Amino acid sequence: MALKQWLQRGGHWIKQAMPGYCAFCLAPALAGRGWCATCLDELPWNLHACRQCGDPVSHGESLCGYCLIDPPAFSTTQAGLLYQGAIKQLVHDFKFHASPRAGMLLAELMLLTPPDKLGDAFLPVPMTPMHARFRGFNQSHWLAERLNRQLGTPMVSARRIKN
Repeated sequence: MALKQWLQRGGHWIKQAMPGYCAFCLAPALAGRGWCATCLDELPWNLHACRQCGDPVSHGESLCGYCLIDPPAFSTTQAGLLYQGAIKQLVHDFKFHASPRAGMLLAELMLLTPPDKLGDAFLPVPMTPMHARFRGFNQSHWLAERLNRQLGTPMVSARRIKN
């Protein structure tokens, strides 16, 4: 019981360092995956999403109210998971703690819900020099490289000209 309480209070770093075990609950992971079947089922899946922005919509709707009123400058978004709970923690660990395991899990989860139609290329969001120093690396570039290897979609680069 004491170990379980310790893990809940702040032992999240141990979850990042234990391959073969679920990153969410420490149960044995599915073969070749970083999660168990139970945790995979319990993730916040975005089952009914706006086809344009990816926000959740009512079942049967294709666009959210925001996209109907003031559509964004892009035509489609793929958001297989909601930014909640375990996914929010994974993103935080990857973004602010440079956790490679969190990044690998995010890339694997992205590949579970690929878009119906891939775009022409991956374009990682360029970082400001200050953010690059603070974070140590560009997470979007890192993810784009992993997805590029799996999907074969080319990567293009851009330069940030404004903060």
